[in-house]
Amino acid sequence: MFDSTIGLQRFFTSDNFHKGVAFTNASHYTSPAIDQIFAAIAIAADVTKRKALIDQFWEIMAQDLPVMPLMLRLSLIIDNRKVIDQTVDATGVSGVFASLAQDLTRVSLPAQAVAS
Repeated sequence: MFDSTIGLQRFFTSDNFHKGVAFTNASHYTSPAIDQIFAAIAIAADVTKRKALIDQFWEIMAQDLPVMPLMLRLSLIIDNRKVIDQTVDATGVSGVFASLAQDLTRVSLPAQAVAS
């Protein structure tokens, strides 16, 4: 199971204000309830209990709206059957293209190139 506190706690806990440091609570959002929820999540071993706590977190976020994203990046991928492994995982076009290749068996060469 993916732990959804990864990436959330650092943005919303009161003790994580670090000026000039990326991926911290730059909005200076403060909520004792959120701090208590993340403290409880840190010691909760039961998956059901953790899910309930994370649900509580989202309820508070929906009411407080400490951040408001102003844009959403849309990823568009145009595929070509001659290209192999241009998108190999969920990162899409932001991923690594180490396995990117062109299938030369699918490439049509001009007749003059074949004759030479």
